[in-house]
Amino acid sequence: MKTLRNILFKLFVILAFTLIFIVSVIGGVYGHYKKMDERKTWIDSSGVIVSSSISKVIRSKGITYCPNIIVKYSFQEQSLNSQLILEDGECRPVKVFVKNNIEKYTKGMTINILMNPKKPTKIYADDYSDGLMFYLMLLASIISFTGLFFAIITPSNKL
Repeated sequence: MKTLRNILFKLFVILAFTLIFIVSVIGGVYGHYKKMDERKTWIDSSGVIVSSSISKVIRSKGITYCPNIIVKYSFQEQSLNSQLILEDGECRPVKVFVKNNIEKYTKGMTINILMNPKKPTKIYADDYSDGLMFYLMLLASIISFTGLFFAIITPSNKL
């Protein structure tokens, strides 16, 4: 009975690490890789900052502050105004961090932007970053793979 319990526990541990690995690789690492690969088709352009401010957003977990930078630019002979995306997850719970982030974007300033031609109303700062999420998902993948490896090679009675 004890051996069966050990084997079932080992199978549970292997299954848990396998699911974490699959979710982190497919959902995180591959998703970000695909997004980065799509960037190869993005267009370099320039635009003029129409306004630059910080908006206060009330969410279920509290207040966050988000940069609100509106840029005027052209795409296919059309004049557009869109919000500039600085980085993935650009809203912060501390206003000072957002203020420091938008200080370099002042009204009337000409800036370089990246634009996805499939979605021309989404524009990104030329130094756009996917932030920390890619690296967290990569770390989760490595840890879960390591756990899976050791769960497989460890005898059932040692878990």
